[in-house]
Amino acid sequence: MLLIQDRKDKDFTVKYIEPSEYYKNEINAYKTEMETNTDVTESYQRIRKYQLWLNQERYKISQKYYK
Repeated sequence: MLLIQDRKDKDFTVKYIEPSEYYKNEINAYKTEMETNTDVTESYQRIRKYQLWLNQERYKISQKYYK
């Protein structure tokens, strides 16, 4: 896990990013679940789509820090 520190004004933010392989596995898991488990509520369907998108974005970011 990589620690990214960001200083903005007087606030100090600490963020963590996992290696890109972690997010790749999460993306594959969400895609597989969405393909195999289609009988879900609209709410859960939205949550899965959001989590898939979020992991895809985190994957892109993690590639910048883990080379």
